[in-house]
Amino acid sequence: MSRRSHDHATARGAHRPVKTGLALGAERLGRLKRNGRLTTYSPLSRFEELEFLAMGIDGKKQLWTTLRDLAGLRERLPDVDFDHLIDRAARQRADLEPFRVRAGADAFITRGLR
Repeated sequence: MSRRSHDHATARGAHRPVKTGLALGAERLGRLKRNGRLTTYSPLSRFEELEFLAMGIDGKKQLWTTLRDLAGLRERLPDVDFDHLIDRAARQRADLEPFRVRAGADAFITRGLR
């Protein structure tokens, strides 16, 4: 979800404090399960999150490409700029990469796997 979409959804009342609190609690329990810490991130947690984010961006780029080329939506939806969406995903992925690499180095050096 883009920031604009998120802001629009929360302005329309989609933001619910109880749900937010439950989500925060679940996220913290998830942290405890993986890294033995409740209130802080471990280097491995940061790396995992960035890996999943990278996979999401790659998947989004592939989706736009598939919709444009294989589903033939370029012609059926001429006001959707698939090329722009594909380029934006590629830029997002390139921007993320140095952080992902650094987090991986931190996680594996910290764990003694290097």
